[in-house]
Order: sequence, then structure tokens, then C-alpha cells
Amino acid sequence: QVSVPVRTDGKAFVISGFPQIVKVNEKAEVPEEKAGKEREEIHEITVKEDIREFLPTFFKSYTTATQKELAYVLANTDIKGLEGAMKFENVLSSKIYPGKTKGTYEVQ
Repeated sequence: QVSVPVRTDGKAFVISGFPQIVKVNEKAEVPEEKAGKEREEIHEITVKEDIREFLPTFFKSYTTATQKELAYVLANTDIKGLEGAMKFENVLSSKIYPGKTKGTYEVQ
């Protein structure tokens, strides 16, 4: 499983931080926003669909592309991809949460 921060300007999406690889069958530790409150996914269907369509493109690039090639899909151009160290197959599921600032999202 992988947790990926995503940002949008309303027209396109970019990865805004480092993806985190989480061991299979373990949940990523996501800080609770408020004690006792369950984190809720976003409700905007078109945003969810757009992000979900973008994820395979990102992961294929992240696992195979060079740092220069990744600059086209990442907000942080210092991030280095895996350059073939892992092979991307598919995205089995995703949950999309509001990010910390407007126009940002966190994908798990």
C-alpha cells in the first residue's frame, strides 16, 4: 500500500510530497484531525474520478522515470523516482481525503 499527497489547481493534478510505501496489510498512520472524529473522504465525485484516473499514470512514472521525467508530474522536483527498482501493476483501491490546505488532497 502507498500513501500519496496530491494537489490540484482545479485544472490538473500534481504529487505534492513524497509517496510513502506502507507494508501490505498494515494501515498508514494518519493523524486524527480532532479527537473522536472519524476522517471523512471528499464528496466531489468528479475530483475523485480525476484523481483515481491520474494515479496509474503517476505510479507508472514514479516506478520507471528519471528525476527529470518526474518533474512533469511532481510539484517537488527534488523527488527521485524508483527508476525501475519496483514494477507498478495496478491500483486496487483508494481513499481520497481533504488535504491540509485548500486545493490539496491526501490519497491512501
